[in-house]
Amino acid sequence: ADLPGDPWEALCDLLRRDPHASGVFHTMHDDDVTAIMADPLVSIGSDGGPPVGPNHPRTFGTFPTFLGTYVREREVVPMPEAIRKVSSAVAAQFGLTDRGWLGSGAVADICVFDPATIGHDGTYEVPDVRPRGVRHVFLAGREVVADGEFTGGRHGTVLRRGAL
Repeated sequence: ADLPGDPWEALCDLLRRDPHASGVFHTMHDDDVTAIMADPLVSIGSDGGPPVGPNHPRTFGTFPTFLGTYVREREVVPMPEAIRKVSSAVAAQFGLTDRGWLGSGAVADICVFDPATIGHDGTYEVPDVRPRGVRHVFLAGREVVADGEFTGGRHGTVLRRGAL
C-alpha cells in the first residue's frame, strides 16, 4: 500500500494501520552521546528488554558496544573508568549496596572479557547476535557463560534498592 510522501504523515498512517507498530528514532548526536559518556557522574546502563522476540541491538550489545567501540576504539574513557561506570557506579546509583564491587559481603556478579576483542555486531535487522570477547559470566557466583558459551543457567534475579 502506498504511504504519504511526508514522513510525519507516513508515520501516522502506519500507526493507524497497525497500532502495535514500533520504530527506532535516531534523535541524539554522537558528539553529545560521547560527551555524556565521558562525564564522571554518568554510569552506563540499558533499557533493553528481555532477550526474546523482537528486540533492539542494545538488549545484547549495550555493554560490549560501550567497552569495544567507545572505550577501546574511540578512547572516550580509560578502561578502569569504564569498568567503574558499568559496575560500582550503576550499583551506587540504584542503591544496590551488595553489587558492583568484589569483596567479602558482595554478591559475585562477574564478567570476564577480553578487552582486545569485546564488541557487538548486532544490527536493527539482526539484533540478537552474541557479543564478542565475553569469556565467563558469573551471577551470584554461578557460571552462566563458560569459555564464551551459555551454560543454560538462569540465575538472575530482580534487584531492589537496599535489598540484600
